[in-house]
Amino acid sequence: MLDHLLLKVQLQFHQHCCYYSTLLLLLLLLLLLLLCYSYYSDHANCCFVFDFQDSTSTTKMDCLKHLLLLAVYCCKLQTSHANTVYIFNVDEPKACGSVANNITIAVNSSIHEIDAKYLSVALGSKRVGINFLGSQKMINLAAALAPLELRLGGTSANFMTYYPAASSHGTPNNCNIDEDVDEDDESMLEDTAFYLTAYTWGSFTSFLKKANWDLLFDVNNFKWTPSGTWDTTNLEQLLNDSSAKGINISHFQLGNEPNAYKGNFGFTIESETLAANFKTLKAVISKYPLYASSKICGPDVANVEFTGNSVGYLTGFLNAGAYDVIDEICLHHYYFGGRDAKLADYLSTTHMDRLKLLYQATTQITNATPRPRPVQLTETAASYGGGTVGMSDAYAGGFLWLDKLGLSAKMKATRIFRQALIGASYGLVTSSFDPNPDYYLSLVFKTLVEGPVFDVTVGTKNDKLRLYANCASNRRYSPGALVVYYLNVADTDAVLSLSQFPDANLDLYMLSGGDEGLLSRSVKLNGNKLVMTGNELPALTAKAHTGDVTVEAQTFGFIVVPTAGVEFCVNYFAKLDSSSQDK
Repeated sequence: MLDHLLLKVQLQFHQHCCYYSTLLLLLLLLLLLLLCYSYYSDHANCCFVFDFQDSTSTTKMDCLKHLLLLAVYCCKLQTSHANTVYIFNVDEPKACGSVANNITIAVNSSIHEIDAKYLSVALGSKRVGINFLGSQKMINLAAALAPLELRLGGTSANFMTYYPAASSHGTPNNCNIDEDVDEDDESMLEDTAFYLTAYTWGSFTSFLKKANWDLLFDVNNFKWTPSGTWDTTNLEQLLNDSSAKGINISHFQLGNEPNAYKGNFGFTIESETLAANFKTLKAVISKYPLYASSKICGPDVANVEFTGNSVGYLTGFLNAGAYDVIDEICLHHYYFGGRDAKLADYLSTTHMDRLKLLYQATTQITNATPRPRPVQLTETAASYGGGTVGMSDAYAGGFLWLDKLGLSAKMKATRIFRQALIGASYGLVTSSFDPNPDYYLSLVFKTLVEGPVFDVTVGTKNDKLRLYANCASNRRYSPGALVVYYLNVADTDAVLSLSQFPDANLDLYMLSGGDEGLLSRSVKLNGNKLVMTGNELPALTAKAHTGDVTVEAQTFGFIVVPTAGVEFCVNYFAKLDSSSQDK
């Protein structure tokens, strides 16, 4: 819909028909007004106005006033002007006919809390040899997302052998990485064994430290002694070197998608055996003071919501005593395969809602154990198999990503690790370290969202509009600020009314696609394309606003209420400040 549509009303008044023409015009205009009142809410923007700069703020009284003004003007026409054509330029409002969605946020009770590392990233183990440290651009991109955890793992974790410092003068068969190869493609799994040298390990962990990122390390589960037990020798070599150099590893896990070993590799590691291996893992890391308090998560099965063997494997793993070893349950999730996905899949609310089933199934399983554990997604994206070229790496990919972040927070997840930092068509950045649209979406999320999570209700049911609410991060706002983030997957604009905070000054962070719309590889913030200048990231500048907010069709974004004064938010950040001072 154009912001200013020129409506040309040609009124030809004949000498003896002015009265009847004017009466007919009045009846038509009154009919239009009645239609507005009948179909639209109190915040509907349905009228034609003269010289209004911002039609989104008009009310029904404005509609009536200007309709009558037009009629009175017609009545003043003199009969001497017969056969004269009069043309009136009338602005059409941006969201004419849009029903306002009245939003209520339950700020007096919190569903869950997410910390600053909630949005984290994953990287395939075989990509550890990429020279991240040698690129200031990549360092800047990474540091902007801090703090977070990077999960180094995936399929290739089970094919990695650490080459100790004492032997690292050469580089035996070291990481020959094709950065565009998708390591999740099963056809690429043959002959994937590789070495991680002490030098490469040092360079990679130096990059993490420079970016202020923590590490979740996925340990090789395919090393066995002649007697058939899990062999920890190579792990201990890595921990010896890492401990001596003060390399922090905050999280450990063992293996990757063990429920799929039979189909992928032709052998099985039973869930009870894996639980025993986890107990061994805990015993090993406990010997090192630097890692004794590091967390352990597992078993990294995929798509529990509809994969029967995942449910069985997770249940067997926990029942074998793993609940007493792991700190959190780690799962993988993808909505669909990327190879045959369509654009509609990336905007599907049916796919979005299916994620609930994963959390509901997992909660039921873990609550049946003596020690229920929280859940995190250590590997997740919209589509498996590397994503969908031209979609998951375009603006369209952001809908499922933002909804996953919002819905997972409501379902009490502790971490969401985006697959992947780099690689294939679902990377946050390209192999040349250029940010994809989901990088900027992630950056805005990290900048704005932290702390208590709140329930949101909408006055009128709208299946195409999805809304989430959270405390606004103290990275940018004073404690007490609130952020509402939205996805409008409909092909029409939507009006959001935060009547709970009347006359509040709002900060808008409205993200839209670049010149190619949904398939654009660039993204706009409040209408301005986000582009790096050399190695420097663009500023994330809010748009000041008051009143109802009109959001464009098939877009997503964030609305901050800086002066909301939410007590849960004030208390959360006060507690954080107190904890940091005690350290």
